[in-house]
Amino acid sequence: MKHIVKAVLLAAAGMLLACVPPAATGDADSRAIAPPACPIQITVATDKPVYHYGETVSMTLQAKNVSSRPVTLNFMTSQRYDFIVSYQGKVLWQWSKDKVFLQVIGSITLKPGQSISYRTAEYKALVTLNSIVDRTLTLDLTGILTSVPRYTGQTKFKVNLLAH
Repeated sequence: MKHIVKAVLLAAAGMLLACVPPAATGDADSRAIAPPACPIQITVATDKPVYHYGETVSMTLQAKNVSSRPVTLNFMTSQRYDFIVSYQGKVLWQWSKDKVFLQVIGSITLKPGQSISYRTAEYKALVTLNSIVDRTLTLDLTGILTSVPRYTGQTKFKVNLLAH
């Protein structure tokens, strides 16, 4: 019962304290999204800016404590991060979609200046959308730290649809 009450309180606190990212500027570089009041800065990156059709995209999410105090990240499950690839607002792929996570509460404390990174290389640049005219598509990559509150970052990468 204690764990359920703690989970509900953490979730409620997360909703009240969640940092809201500013609007994206649309540049193609990796960028961190964290308002000045947010203690955690999220940076999302790919290992290169352009991929060929069918190539594996390697992506990294880094969470850094940019405050002057330790920050404890609370998690409601064993999931610590997620990645979403989208095109013009349509989700093409989500890392966690076919995953199962343990239903356990956990936490990680980051000291000032300390960071943690998560990396995956599972997304294949196989874009199958109707009415594609462009030869190169710019896709959005969102990285999510699944703590309470959640923190997100974004970047863009390109997929060349022509055979290489």
